[in-house]
Amino acid sequence: PDAIICLDACFTQKRNRQARDPPRTHPHTVFLPERDLDAMERYMDALRARKPPPKKTKVNQDDQEDRVEGGLHVPNSILDGCESGFTAADERRTKASTQFFDDTALMALLCRHDIVLFLANMCSAGEKQHYVMALVETLFQHLPLEFRLGILYDIGCQVERSCVKWGFLDRYIDRISFGISVFHESAGDLYHQRLYTLDRQVDYARDEIVEGL
Repeated sequence: PDAIICLDACFTQKRNRQARDPPRTHPHTVFLPERDLDAMERYMDALRARKPPPKKTKVNQDDQEDRVEGGLHVPNSILDGCESGFTAADERRTKASTQFFDDTALMALLCRHDIVLFLANMCSAGEKQHYVMALVETLFQHLPLEFRLGILYDIGCQVERSCVKWGFLDRYIDRISFGISVFHESAGDLYHQRLYTLDRQVDYARDEIVEGL
C-alpha cells in the first residue's frame, strides 16, 4: 500500500439526547456530515435488497462453509466464527443506549502517525458498517486515482467480506488491503489473524494506534 490508515469506534464519546442547538459547522471540520452518513446507509441497504445472498441447502451446507469466496483469504466457516465471536463480544460490551443519547460514539479514521483524518458521529448502539464505508469513501475522494490503501480495523475481514458480497466500495476495492491485529482479542483464530496481518505485505509495526482514542 501507498499508505496505511486505521479505523475504530470509541464508545466513551457520546452526547445526551436533548434539543439540538442550531448547526454550527467549522469550515475545516473533519466530521462527516450527517447527511453523508445517512446517504451511505441508504445506499448500502439498497445494494443488499437488490442482491440477496444465495440460500444454503442441506446438501451443500458443508461445502459452502469450507468454500473460500472470490477475493477473500479464508473459508466461510472461519469468517462465520469471527463474526459470531465479534457479535457476542459486542453485545457484552457496555454500549450507549439510543434511548438516552443522540450520539452514541465516535468512529475515527487515522493515519499511521496517529493523526485524525476524518470522524463520524455514530447514532447506533453498535459499529454498523456504513460508518466505515463512509469514512473510507471520503478519504478516497481526496487521494490520487492509483493510490493504494492499507486499512487496519479489528473486523476488517468482515468489512472485506461485505464488500465482496454486496459490491460496497467497488470503485476502490482493488486498491484496498484489509488487515487486523494479531493480538486483537476478538480477531478469531491464529490462522485467520496471520492471513489478515498486513506485515505480510509491508513492513510496519504500529497496528493499534486508534485504541487510545
